[in-house]
Amino acid sequence: MKSAAAIVFACGLAALAACDEGDPPRRPTELPPVTSPGPTGLDLDAALAAAASAAATPSASASAGVAGANATTLTGSWEGKYEAKKATLALPPKIKDKARTADGGKVAVGAGTISLTVAPTGEARGRCKGALGDGALVGKVDGAWVRVTLMPDDPSAASAMTGVVVARIVEGKLEGELRAAGPDALLVREAAISLAKK
Repeated sequence: MKSAAAIVFACGLAALAACDEGDPPRRPTELPPVTSPGPTGLDLDAALAAAASAAATPSASASAGVAGANATTLTGSWEGKYEAKKATLALPPKIKDKARTADGGKVAVGAGTISLTVAPTGEARGRCKGALGDGALVGKVDGAWVRVTLMPDDPSAASAMTGVVVARIVEGKLEGELRAAGPDALLVREAAISLAKK
């Protein structure tokens, strides 16, 4: 009987020890109530887009300042000559352009003149005459460059040439290139240009 009581007493101690092991269960921490909803996905996207746009786009005043500085340097009337020749076109090795190969380079080649006036606003206008036909030049100052489009006086003419002129100041002159093509783009011409200020 004594041994049986001892066993019961030992089991009671073991049960108490098991209850004391570990920390008592804790009540989950309550999160503070949400007082106002966050921005919706649409609002967040709009905010990010606006921020990116503001970072990527220079201010109007800064752009105007840069354009104004270059336009001031380029402002005035410029004149010069060109010598048009058959343009060199870089094609992939396995591509053969029979139509352009047939161009003997005897049409729309030779001398011509260019006159160009750049306004303080950066607007550029002028005339092109000679081997590439008569046409108007219209464009503007773009950074350090003057970029103008050559538009033929008679676009319906079989020999009408349309193209571009890109130039910048080099040692006091407008140096650049004229590239033009006929109505079917098979006749392609190029010319180096050098315009002196009047």
